[in-house]
Amino acid sequence: MKLGEIKYDSIAANVTSSKKNITDEFDIVLYNGNSIALIETKHKVHPIDVDKLIQKKLPNFRTLFPQYKNHDIYLELAGFSFHHDIVQDALQKGVIVLKQKSEVLQIKAEKSKPF
Repeated sequence: MKLGEIKYDSIAANVTSSKKNITDEFDIVLYNGNSIALIETKHKVHPIDVDKLIQKKLPNFRTLFPQYKNHDIYLELAGFSFHHDIVQDALQKGVIVLKQKSEVLQIKAEKSKPF
């Protein structure tokens, strides 16, 4: 369980939580002692998915899981189909892109950053 240079200790799928008036589900969450990777999975990735991950999913995760407030959070978008412009937008905003290419998972993380 390693993405880029970061090794993770555990993985959880379909993590759901509710608190007050917020309910959200996180497709894949990777954990280690100081980092979290939130991976949003889509069959076909749309332009709105990048901003939704940054502007909605990230704040919701921070609210729903305050025990990780001191962790670096990396945002990742995984999909089978990406338009080139969406990949570039995600990378510019610091989101890691995971694309399937044949039987291989292609990772694009040129400008990734913790959020």
